Amino acid sequence: MVCLCANVFAQNSYQKSGDTINVKTDDVRRGTAQSPAMEAVRITEGNKVNLDGFLNEDVWLVAPKATQFTQRAPDDGSTASERTEIQLLYTDSYIYVGIRAYDSAPDSIQAPLFRRDGSEASDWVYVSFDSYNDKRTAFTFAINPRGVQKDVLHYDDTNEDILWDAVWEAKTNINDEGWSAEM
Repeated sequence: MVCLCANVFAQNSYQKSGDTINVKTDDVRRGTAQSPAMEAVRITEGNKVNLDGFLNEDVWLVAPKATQFTQRAPDDGSTASERTEIQLLYTDSYIYVGIRAYDSAPDSIQAPLFRRDGSEASDWVYVSFDSYNDKRTAFTFAINPRGVQKDVLHYDDTNEDILWDAVWEAKTNINDEGWSAEM
């Protein structure tokens, strides 16, 4: 199971409807956005994703989209003001995350360029993996529209190691609809 967005501690149930995952969230915690849990779609090794930030490979057509996100700021827990879609694929060797972050004013996207793991104000998408399925440990990967990466290890439910540096790749693309990323 994978926990998406900012809330690494809650897992939620979901129902599939066509190719979209509709999320039900029973666990809302103060200070974090609600986040859907979903399953990744297995693809064969021959269907590799070219990490370029465009999500134009045919394999993205088979993955359901998580779309029912809520915002963290400025109004924590409210319906998201902009649409975001996240998809997951995997092979024996890789996990692929596809992100489409729509923006009604793409020329105003906050996308500064700075060092990895920085905390500067920016648009971000966070993806957290609760790979132990214990709701206490998570590996979080974040990307901004310019491709700046951030990663955090969460442990013992409330502690985090911001110095943890995983080896991972991601590319982004700012476009007329907002921005997209492949990790």
